[in-house]
Parts: sequence; structure tokens; C-alpha cells
Amino acid sequence: RRVGAHAAGVGADVAVAEPLEVLRRRQWHDGRAVRQAEQRHLRPVEELLDHDRPGAAGESGDATARHPDPGDRPPVLSVSDQIDEGCALVRGGDANLGVEVLLKAFDRKPGDMRLLLCLADGHAKNGNFQGAANFYERVLAKSGRHRIALLGAAQAYEGLSYRAAARVFYQQLQDQEPNNASARAFFAEEDALGKKP
Repeated sequence: RRVGAHAAGVGADVAVAEPLEVLRRRQWHDGRAVRQAEQRHLRPVEELLDHDRPGAAGESGDATARHPDPGDRPPVLSVSDQIDEGCALVRGGDANLGVEVLLKAFDRKPGDMRLLLCLADGHAKNGNFQGAANFYERVLAKSGRHRIALLGAAQAYEGLSYRAAARVFYQQLQDQEPNNASARAFFAEEDALGKKP
């Protein structure tokens, strides 16, 4: 009876162990099949490294075939270069773009005299006389006898129909240049208006 019981006990263990072993083997085979399927879609490490090398995108080694690096940025112009470019655009007839470029430089160097003059000229050419007057006055705050700024401010205020303000700047200009044609024309017009009944 002991032998029989022992044998029966072994039979019960085997009856449980066999299905477990079968299940483990199935899981192992399933997992292996999944890993093999995944590896078929992976690229070799060497290929990935070659792809990242400059000039390796094409067999000819042409670097232009590479995808652009999202970290690449266009070079930042110096303030001096921005002012040169903006002033050239204002003088060349593209005052809108010129002012746009100059305002970027203004954020970096707001006190530059040449920058302020070009911004004032650009605004005046765009018909923004208030903006022009503001920038001409910034120049005059630094150099009160600046003739170009005096004339520009006078013309800007004249464009705004602020004749009293225009008169002040034309007078300061005429004090330096008694024969200034713009100032003389303004005062001649003032005299003619004053004589009207």
C-alpha cells in the first residue's frame, strides 16, 4: 500500500507538472517568435551609425542629401550688420522691410544714432509721421543741434498738421542755416497764411 500510495502521489505530481511544462514551452516559443519578428524590423547598428555620419545619406557622399538638423539656426547678424541692412533697405525703397530689420536692432542697441535716424527716415517714407517725429526727437535728445533730425522732425510735424511744433523745429534749423530752403518755404507760407483776411 505504501508503494501504491507513493506511486499514486508521483502520478498526481506528474499529471500537474506536464501541463505546466507544456505551457512554459509554449510561452518560450511565443516569446521567441515575437522577438524574431521585432528584430526583422530593426536596422543594424552599423547602418544607423553610417546614416548619422555627415555625407553618408547618399552613396556619392553629398551632404545636401541629409535631412536638416532641427537644431540648426541661421547665423545671427551683429547689430552693426542689422543697422547696415536696415538703412540700405530704407534708402533703397523698401522702407517697410527696412523698419522691420531696424526695430530688431533697436531692441539690442536703442541708443545708436545712425539706427535712430534710419528708423525715423523709414517711418517718414511709410507715411508714419508720428513714428518719424518720435525717432527724430530721440536723436535731438542726444544732439540738440543735429540738422538732419531738426529738418526731419519739422517735416514730420508738418505732415501731422502740427504747425506750431513744426515751427519750433524749423526755427531752430533756420538759426543754424539762415538760408535753409525748407525753413524759408515754411515761414513764407506762414506769412502768406497770416496775411489772409
